[in-house]
Parts: sequence; C-alpha cells; structure tokens
Amino acid sequence: MTSSPLFSPQKRFSVVFRLICFLALALSLYLSWVSWNKSPIAGCSGGEVVDCSHVLNSRWASWGFVPVSFMATFLYGTLLGASFFWRGEKAILWFFFEAMAFTILGTALWFTSLQVFILQSFCFYCLGTHLCGILLASMIIWQKHRSSTFSFPAMGLAFLFLLSLVGGQVLWTPPRSVEEKVPEIIDSKHQAKEGKPSENRPRELLLLGGEIRLLVEEYPSLGDKEAPHVMVEFFDYTCPHCRVMHRSLKEVQEKYPQVAILLVPVPLSAGCNKYLPLGSFGQNYDACILARLAWIVWVYAPDDFAKFHQWAMEGKKFPEGDLAQEYVRELIGEDKLREGKKNWEIDDKMTQGIEAFGKTKVSTIPQLFFGKKRINGEVSTDYLFEQLEEEWKLELASLGVEPREISLFKGKIKVQAHEQLLLGSLEAEHLLVEFFDYSCPHCRSMHGRLKSAQVRYGKKALGILLVPIPLHSACNKYVQAHLAVQDYAACKISQLAWSVWNEKKELFPEFHSWLMETEKTRGEKEATEYVKKLIGEEALERQRKDWKVNEQMMRSVNWYGEVGGGDLPQIFLGKTRILGDMGETVLFQRLEKELGIIPLPD
Repeated sequence: MTSSPLFSPQKRFSVVFRLICFLALALSLYLSWVSWNKSPIAGCSGGEVVDCSHVLNSRWASWGFVPVSFMATFLYGTLLGASFFWRGEKAILWFFFEAMAFTILGTALWFTSLQVFILQSFCFYCLGTHLCGILLASMIIWQKHRSSTFSFPAMGLAFLFLLSLVGGQVLWTPPRSVEEKVPEIIDSKHQAKEGKPSENRPRELLLLGGEIRLLVEEYPSLGDKEAPHVMVEFFDYTCPHCRVMHRSLKEVQEKYPQVAILLVPVPLSAGCNKYLPLGSFGQNYDACILARLAWIVWVYAPDDFAKFHQWAMEGKKFPEGDLAQEYVRELIGEDKLREGKKNWEIDDKMTQGIEAFGKTKVSTIPQLFFGKKRINGEVSTDYLFEQLEEEWKLELASLGVEPREISLFKGKIKVQAHEQLLLGSLEAEHLLVEFFDYSCPHCRSMHGRLKSAQVRYGKKALGILLVPIPLHSACNKYVQAHLAVQDYAACKISQLAWSVWNEKKELFPEFHSWLMETEKTRGEKEATEYVKKLIGEEALERQRKDWKVNEQMMRSVNWYGEVGGGDLPQIFLGKTRILGDMGETVLFQRLEKELGIIPLPD
C-alpha cells in the first residue's frame, strides 16, 4: 500500500519548513514592532541572565540606523515566500536558498555569540528566532547535499553579507540620541534674554513655546531650585537608557553646581500611562510602582528624594517594586508610606507628569530639555558637556576654578588638568605632571618623595597630575623591550585606577596610595577585589564596559610615545623633564629652583 501524496516525504518537509519559517517571521515581526515603538518586551523581565531589554537596547541590536530585527523580518519573509516555488531543480532557485541558508546560519551564530560572550544576557525571543534560523539552514543544506555538492559562489555571497554585517556593527555605533532645536525654555524666575528675576510668582518653566508648563516647586528636582540654569528630564526608573543618562547628569552637577535638574517621572507601562500602547504592559509592571514611590518620597520627605533617586537609578537593573517599597518604608517611615498610598494627590501628580510627556509628541525616553535644545535618548557625558557649554556658555571658571592646560614637551602635549588623575587640588599654585607605572619600583620610590613634597610645600602650593603608563606591550606599543614588564597586570591595574577616578574621584588617592605604598607590585586579582570594596561591584562592571576607560589609557600611552618613551618615572615641571628616580633632597632643590616654591613655615 503506497502512502498518500499529501503525506509524502517531500510534502512533509515543505510543511515543517514553512511552519518553522512562519514562527521565525512572527518572532522577527514582534521584535521589529518592539524596536519601532520603543516598547517593553512581554514575558522577558530584566534579570542577571535573562534581560531582553539589555539585549535589544545594546549597540548590537542594530546595523547603522536599522534594527537587525527588520533585516531578519525581510530574510524570513522572503524565504517563506520563496518556499512555495522550490519544486524542481532550478539552479538559480537553489543558489538563492543555499545563499540564504549560509547567511541565516552565520547571523544566528554571530548574534548568539554576542549574547553569550559580550552582553552576558539573553533574550528568549531572539534565541528562539536564531534557533528557527539554524533549523531552517540545516534543512536547506541537508536537502541540497542529498542531490549535489555545495555552491561556493553561494557561500561566498553569504560570507560577504556577514562581513558587512559584522564589520558595520564593530566599526560604527549608531547614535543613541537625537538632538533637535526647540523653542527656548521660558523661565519666569530668570528669563534668558533679560536676565531679570520675577519675584512675585512661583518659578515656572514653559517648554515647547508654552505647550508644557511646569511649576518648579511642584516637581522633584536635583540641585538648587534657584540655580541660574534648570534642565528638565522626562525619564523612567525602569528605562536602561535613563540609567545611562542619570550617570551623565550626575557628572554634570558635579562639574556645574549652578545647574539644577527638574525631574518628570514617566512610567513606561500602559498600566498607568495612556500614551503607551497596551502591549507595553510587560516587563515594566514595576514602572508605575516606582514612579508612585518617587512622588510619595517627594511629597512627604523632599529632603530624602535625592537619596531615593540615587538608590533607584544607580544599579545595572531597576529595583523591583517590593524591594523599593521596603527601602521607602525605611527612608520615610511606615506611616508616611501608608498615607501616601491612599493620597489622591499622588495620583494627580503622576497624571500631571504623564500629560506633560504626552504633549512632547515624542515617545522616546529619556528626553532632556535645556535652553533651545531637546535631546531624545541617552548621550555620553562628554557630549552633554559640549552641548551645555555651547548652549549656556558654562565654564569651569563658574566654579571658581579656571580651566588649566599644561603644555609639555615643547607644546606637543596639551594636558587638560580637570581630565587627569590628580593628587591635591586643581587650584594649587603649581601643577607638576608625573608619567609612571604601578608596576615600576622606581615609581613607588618617587611616589613617597612626591608625597613628602606635598607635605613640605602644602597642597595649595603643589598639585600632582598623574599619567599612568602601563609598561606592557599588550596595551603600550611604545614600550621598549628592555623596559617591558612581564606581568599583564600592569594594563589591568591602570584600567582599575581610571575606573576608580571616573566613579568616585574622592576615593582615588586612597587607591593610589594602596597601590604605591608597598614593596611588591599588587596583583590584578588583589587590586580588583580592593576596587570592588571601594566603589562597588556594579560600578566596576559598568567601567569595564565603558570605552571611556580605554580612551583615557590610550591617551596616556600616546603621550608616552610623543615624548619618545624611555624610563619611568618622568616628572615634568616648568620647562624641565626629570627622568628616573632621585633623592628627596635633590627633588626638593629642583622644585624650589624650577618653580620658585618655598616650604611651609614650621
């Protein structure tokens, strides 16, 4: 008895192939919809391992300006359509299928590897799509291999596509923000054009030509509400890009205390935000809870708001609602928390902020308004500094600290003092520059002498700008073979020093002294554990992923190359460069001769 044609092996193969292809297309369409609408992804909550938001908001989720899910939708849609025409042995059709198979197989392996080794987070929707792709590619290759050998031109075409995909992602990162010109913020307290304060009414900010009106006293804020400049941020506690922006804004306030930040919480959940699609009520179910808790703290204990905001925004992952409630209970007390939950004023304030967000006509979070600019999405700290300085003409001089540039080696090197590791004060009368390495024994000796010099002359008179130069060829191409150290820890410890500086500048001198005031070089593992205790494991992990650390290291290494390399330490004071170690008395004599510095009275 022969089998029915309906259940022939060929038909069964086609049906299974199309079902898998349809599933891959459905997953790709959903991911495309999520990318287009900037929506949370359902059923894939943020965690240490499973974190769809982290994967889909990473630089690897797009090729240029195009989300890779769009490309997947095109590939699987085309493959599904073509599967209805693959009967027979048409060479051009099988060439197409084979090229698609190797392309899909390669992309699936590439993106899965990124999740495993780079992101160290997983998206089940993405992995499901990749699994479907691997199955489809395997089916095509198996079917093709039964009748003929592989087509090398098809493999070559797939390789070129993969090369352009991987190369594009590695070499170019799409901007995560869009800057646009908007009507200038009208400030009723300090009007930008007249510079005359209005004393008889509460301070009010008018955004987008008056479309949005924000009374400053009614919204949470960071910094002095009477500050000359006020920025407005629309944000959400569960938004990963907002967490990046938070770190940038924190540095802004450290550098420019004359800038205040008005905060408008916008929960990214359709459960309490009518301007979001209903499908967005997923992983961010805690968004409404966190926003409400923020308003409760602001209304009942405004002095504690900055502490709550910092706690909620600092970590890699947003705190869950239950944990946040416990924190608020300890912060403001059980009675105030209970009263706040019943207070309709809190609901009104949440609605007021959400309505303001709706009037922006932009679904992106975060949104940052200042002067005549609006920035949609996250930005780097350096970029934000540039925009603020351009818009408001902010300068370090406004802090009472003049910007200082130290010119070295006949002007070949320009050291911006506020960007460099520092022992002492930027306001010191004299700043010397030291090139050194944490693995160099002579540098440890010089550290003790320079420390004595600061005691002898005072930190108001003498500051030390530090330029760490790791003496290992893995991160320093200018190091000469006879000077190179064998321990790769030289590179890692230099990175750790910059990490501490970037996170908590006030703790850097402690870390520097711990490294330098020892007979033997500290090991990488030991130094890493010390840094974890100093700034926290999350902060260290954040710095490991930040390209700024590598840029800071390479800037120092390039300076070392500019001066011709050579022995360390190297001390630059005035027009003089001192190579190698020297006795304390000789150092004091050189400082007094070159800088005209005098010891403190006994």
